Amino acid sequence: MDDTKTSQQDEWLQIAPLLHDQIAPVIARLRQVDADNRPTASLEDYQQAAETLPPVLNAIKKVPRPKATVLRQSKQAYEGGVDAFIKASDWGVKHCMRPSEDRLANLVYFLGLGTDLLEEAARTIAAHRD
Repeated sequence: MDDTKTSQQDEWLQIAPLLHDQIAPVIARLRQVDADNRPTASLEDYQQAAETLPPVLNAIKKVPRPKATVLRQSKQAYEGGVDAFIKASDWGVKHCMRPSEDRLANLVYFLGLGTDLLEEAARTIAAHRD
């Protein structure tokens, strides 16, 4: 393995947990649900996510793409997960302002997608950190 390939992999493996720590509280608030499995985040939670997550997504995009396929896929999954939570926050704001079943359905869809993608990326990163 050459030094460039190693450094790109190392950079992603070092930065991903730091970015996750930065967004984890925001994501956790968005993922809270009631007994009926409906999101319970407030308008302020969605607005905070809409402000906090885009700069993190931009930071992820600036990290060099790892050459190892599995790590490249984890980076893509992480980007997709953060993007899905950004979309969820947009739908959350819309739903809080004018509730509707369609807005709720979109919100729930993007929350689920974001959760699945971030969990997939986290598993891959954890497996390659050691």
